[in-house]
Amino acid sequence: ILGYLFNWGLFGVLNVQIYLYYLAFPNDRLLPKAVVYFVYILEAVQTILLTRDAFRVFGYGFGSTASLDEMAWIWFSVPIMSGIIGTTVQLFFAWRIYILSGRKWYIPAGVSLVSIVGCGAAIWVGVYAKILNHFIVITFTSILINYVKVWLGSTALVDTIITSCMVYILTSSRTGFTSTNSLLTKFVRLAVETAFVCSAVAIIELAMFVAFRNDSFYMCPARMLSKLYSNSLL
Repeated sequence: ILGYLFNWGLFGVLNVQIYLYYLAFPNDRLLPKAVVYFVYILEAVQTILLTRDAFRVFGYGFGSTASLDEMAWIWFSVPIMSGIIGTTVQLFFAWRIYILSGRKWYIPAGVSLVSIVGCGAAIWVGVYAKILNHFIVITFTSILINYVKVWLGSTALVDTIITSCMVYILTSSRTGFTSTNSLLTKFVRLAVETAFVCSAVAIIELAMFVAFRNDSFYMCPARMLSKLYSNSLL
């Protein structure tokens, strides 16, 4: 149930962020606006689906072990939607690196490729989970475990690369003005903190999935991962 609570809480934070973005940047460029509102719509849909599943398990299905083991809409709301949202945010950051680096394409291209591979693995995990339809079967299916490793491993790798690039670009932009350097330091700290949290949660989810196959501990970070990406975008 903690995963649902964290998801709802982070969605509340996202609503505030969206409202502040709407007020502060009414004339923002089309691409950032499209990314922000696209991600927000996906997050709203995911929250609705997760709320439905939470009511199914802890409401009218309370006490039923069958409802705990049943996949329901989680196959779509967690791996597939998290993969799409995470990749959308990562591609946006890759575009920012491309612009800030003076349109050097090789690192953003590599980041984009790895991110898309991870998204493909996440979609495959969701589809295969739908076919299996039971958590107890999923956690002991070796081919699905391998795809989960690809999905979450590539997610953590991309976040690390994005963080490193943003830190390098921002620190290289330092000037002789104290106020400018102070602002850049804040940007560096923000970039490190947000990307580190996303990467850490992805690694924790993977570790829990592999280490605790008889339990569903991994579903707690899984249900909040996409919201962390959306929060980091804003």
